[in-house]
Amino acid sequence: MASISVIIPSYNHSAFISEAIESVLSQSVQVAEIIIVDDCSVDNTLDVIRQFKDKRIHLIKNARNQGGAETLNIGIRCASSEWIAICNSDDVWEKEKLKIQLDNADQFPDTVAFFFRCVIH
Repeated sequence: MASISVIIPSYNHSAFISEAIESVLSQSVQVAEIIIVDDCSVDNTLDVIRQFKDKRIHLIKNARNQGGAETLNIGIRCASSEWIAICNSDDVWEKEKLKIQLDNADQFPDTVAFFFRCVIH
C-alpha cells in the first residue's frame, strides 16, 4: 500500500480541527504522517491540536501569518510520503476516502491527482 502524508493547514479553527484530525486518524487505511501547519491562530486551536498524542501528528507553527496558500505549501514541502492528501481544518472525511483514492490510483497509474466528492450537511 502506498504511503500517505496528510496536510492540515489551519487558522482559527478550534471549533472544527478536532473533528478534522479524528476523521484522518479514523481512515480505513493508515496514514504515514499528519502535518498540521498553524498560521498563527489567535484562538485555542493549538491547545486542541496538542491534545492529540498520536506520534504521526507533526505540528508546525508559522512564525508569522503566511496566508492559506503558503501555509499549505509549507506542509507539502515537509511531507515525506509518496502521496499527499489535503484536509482543511474545518473538513471531515468519510472513513473510506483515502482507500477509494488509493484504489483509483492503482486503477489509473498515470493519474497524478484525485479529488473526492464533497457533501455539505
